[in-house]
Amino acid sequence: MYDGAVATTLGPPTLAGWKDFNEYPGTATGKANVPAAKKQLKLCGKPHGFKATIVSTDEVNHPAETQFLQADLEKIGIHASI
Repeated sequence: MYDGAVATTLGPPTLAGWKDFNEYPGTATGKANVPAAKKQLKLCGKPHGFKATIVSTDEVNHPAETQFLQADLEKIGIHASI
């Protein structure tokens, strides 16, 4: 289980100039928008995904959260090792 709400903006509402928007509809509900994520991979020149490394700690829920992140990234072709 994830901790906290899904973020739809990069900054907190308390930040001066903050505006409420959601670049990727569906994320506010916690449901992945796989087609939109794959489109972003194409735009950045990595249409077939890429390999990455996730660094985490072994504190509290971090190992489980890292595994959730790994599984989510795999859905769009980002092959992450922990």
